[in-house]
Amino acid sequence: MKHCAECHGQNLEGEEDWRVQNEDHAFRAPPHDAGGHTWHHGDKVLFESVELGGERLPDNIGGTSNMP
Repeated sequence: MKHCAECHGQNLEGEEDWRVQNEDHAFRAPPHDAGGHTWHHGDKVLFESVELGGERLPDNIGGTSNMP
């Protein structure tokens, strides 16, 4: 709750219209449930996401991440 809920929501519902990028091309925070983007990634990818935040994304991904 301390670190994730601000963007991913109190109930991990994700940001509204999470599949649409922001005007600055940043990806929105997805929900953390079976309907979201994160559930199908393996543990390694999820740990890297938390550890590295937006820095983990390659330049050719087509957007950025505001995840700290």
